[in-house]
Amino acid sequence: VQTCALPISIEGAWISFEKEPIRKFAVRSSAYRGGLSRIEDGETVYYEFLADAHTGTVLDISRKKGAID
Repeated sequence: VQTCALPISIEGAWISFEKEPIRKFAVRSSAYRGGLSRIEDGETVYYEFLADAHTGTVLDISRKKGAID
């Protein structure tokens, strides 16, 4: 587990209220998609994630720079 000593400011966050079916290898489940944004080095950076609907475990996360459509 990595920790950060600096304060982190979240600019915005969202999560979809609709579960979506997913399949990871042979396991089928459902998940929620969400995201957050924060300022890094003067630029807004977006993160999108996929979280298991039953356990809350983050299954995937990706970092995006710039605006999200």
